[in-house]
Amino acid sequence: MTHLNTGKIVQVSGPVVDVAFGTPPLPHIREALTVTVGGSQHVMEVSQHLNDHTVRCVMLAASEGLARG
Repeated sequence: MTHLNTGKIVQVSGPVVDVAFGTPPLPHIREALTVTVGGSQHVMEVSQHLNDHTVRCVMLAASEGLARG
């Protein structure tokens, strides 16, 4: 199932990225999320639901260039 909900990066700690969503539903565990930085697309996988609005992800490639916001 594909969600079209847009999230906001709230924390980057090496390959671990926390993403907050304003409205449900949250992406499922093991679902891929993408973010575009400087014209380059990065993929991360949801590994944990932290609360009703935030998921913790693991980058599938380098997280260089990612920042909060």
